[in-house]
Amino acid sequence: MLCYKDIKIKDEKLDQTFKQLLNIKDAHLFFSNQAYQKERVKGKLTNVFYGVLTYTPKACECCGILNNGNNIIKHSPKPSDIQLLPFQEVPTILRLFKQRFLCKECHHTFSAQTYYVAKNCYISQPLKFAIAVDLKKKISMKDIAARYFVSFK
Repeated sequence: MLCYKDIKIKDEKLDQTFKQLLNIKDAHLFFSNQAYQKERVKGKLTNVFYGVLTYTPKACECCGILNNGNNIIKHSPKPSDIQLLPFQEVPTILRLFKQRFLCKECHHTFSAQTYYVAKNCYISQPLKFAIAVDLKKKISMKDIAARYFVSFK
């Protein structure tokens, strides 16, 4: 398992390749040259992509104060395992290091956000969409859950 210091330097070619492969259009999310590994996650061999999500926030999420450059500071990134669509019947996750921010005015911390995954959620939007499409078909919820490696509850 890689840590943040191993992947914090962007690799332009691999960044574009992984973004096209995973269909990610967020400019704030990037990949390094060590952005892919096969690991055992919960006993299953899993494709793991490592990404970093960072940007400069415009304002604090809690108190709403505008960022003038020194009242919202970057904290250490927090890793989140985002579940992606399986690739060739193999579970796939994006281990996303989300930048955390600290507001000096209200002392509230918050994390960077992306359209690719909803706030406080660990399932990607494309995976949610694929599950919703399969729910329209005559397939049981347990079969859909097994296909996408998610819980049926």
